[in-house]
Amino acid sequence: LGIRQKAHLQMSEDADKVLPFAGKEGFLPLHDKSSPEQIRETIGMSKNEFKRAIGHLYKEHLITLESDGIRLKK
Repeated sequence: LGIRQKAHLQMSEDADKVLPFAGKEGFLPLHDKSSPEQIRETIGMSKNEFKRAIGHLYKEHLITLESDGIRLKK
């Protein structure tokens, strides 16, 4: 048993965790092809959690997906 909520309820919380890692530049050098280890080391979540969070941010039009990472929209 885990302390996390069901995936559809957890997405928003995970998305909020991802945003600060974009830093001042508004860029996070992780994407869907990044290794699970790299994602875990950088932002401390599983690849599935990361992909759900990024999908949520993308659907909310808060980020753009680039070949080398994720960029916050201004």
